[in-house]
Amino acid sequence: MPAPRHTSPVPVFSGSIGLNNRITPHRLPYSSETGVCAFEEATNIIIDQTGEPVTRRGYSLLEAGLFHSTMPVDNYFYVAKDRTADTAIYLANISSNSGQINLLGVVSGLTKGLKLSYFRLRNTIYYSNGVQSGRLENSSALPWPESIFTHETTADMVPFIQGKHISLFAGRALASKGPRLIYSEYNLLGIYDTVRNIREFESDIILICPVQTGVFISTTKAIYFLSGKNPAKWTVDQVTTFPAIEWCKQYELVKPGDLKSDSISLAALFGTVKGPALGLANGTVQTQIDTNVKLDLDCHSPGAIVLHGDTLILQSR
Repeated sequence: MPAPRHTSPVPVFSGSIGLNNRITPHRLPYSSETGVCAFEEATNIIIDQTGEPVTRRGYSLLEAGLFHSTMPVDNYFYVAKDRTADTAIYLANISSNSGQINLLGVVSGLTKGLKLSYFRLRNTIYYSNGVQSGRLENSSALPWPESIFTHETTADMVPFIQGKHISLFAGRALASKGPRLIYSEYNLLGIYDTVRNIREFESDIILICPVQTGVFISTTKAIYFLSGKNPAKWTVDQVTTFPAIEWCKQYELVKPGDLKSDSISLAALFGTVKGPALGLANGTVQTQIDTNVKLDLDCHSPGAIVLHGDTLILQSR
């Protein structure tokens, strides 16, 4: 009589390597030795570094309304709200005791429905919606600064424009107007030269993301890197054949290591039609989406992106 076989237990599930929706479900990776598998579908979960699926934290309604265009600042943030006849900007903070949100109106009378772009200079937030612009200092609303004209200015110098997308780089304000990138004079954010301070691209600009060494620009067709801190000496290189997602960027630079990138210098974080991406200081774009996951995103659909710890959240409606 043959001796009985001693078999080891087979773990059914011990962890996951993540989502894989590119292959048919019956071919999903699975290890009978470790019990680690891939998921065909995942809803409202986060897979931690150990492979454990954890239920994503829920949410609760703080305030109802048509809110958009959020700008975080330390322990508070600014947010725009579409009202009956206009759009207003509110200073918002969430009480650590009650969890309630406090909204303080700061700016009113903005064109209804237009999204806002921001940049920060020390303790001042600059905003623009393509039609109106200004500055925010805590609960105070101020006009965009009027630069002092010197003997070096010429007749081509005019007040800076209200750009659809704005940013700050190397002492200059940057703004988009259709396919044109316009930049202010150095340390004079209120004026620009209508002849010298313009770069034109092949289609409308939908994203401006500076890093320490240059500026990433996305049009509706592709992403470019403008290398150097002096716009007069910029070199322009196309770095992708696909565009970013409009409005889908994090205002603060991130540490690439938090997303398992080998790059050391701070990087820009933005969404693209190929998934979330890092704009690295060497002028390259490094997509962060797993090769096992396909996304159905539309470049013309607004989005948002945020890195919370080592969790990357990308939204495109």
